Amino acid sequence: MGAVKFEVFMGPDSKYHFKFFGRDGKEVATSPGFQHKDGCMEGVRAVKENSRANENFQKKKLEGDKQGFVLRMPNRTIVLEGGPYDTMEACDQAMAEVRVSDQAAVVERI
Repeated sequence: MGAVKFEVFMGPDSKYHFKFFGRDGKEVATSPGFQHKDGCMEGVRAVKENSRANENFQKKKLEGDKQGFVLRMPNRTIVLEGGPYDTMEACDQAMAEVRVSDQAAVVERI
């Protein structure tokens, strides 16, 4: 298995986003859009700082009986969204991957 990583990119909405990839190389979660690259990089830093605390994660039920989660900063701003996952176990596993994000490299693909 490889290392976890963030990938920063410009979305079709002309905003900066980042994706988080787990150790298996699969996409785990994505960020909301940011107007500026600096804001996006601040979002990456926020994930690294806030992903260790369980209370910052919130599981949610998605359409079609799927599972998902959000990671919030202490001010309750959503900084990362994961899903859809077929099972709660898959959702829990994805959140566990995010919890080691402080070890993640940042890859820019802008």
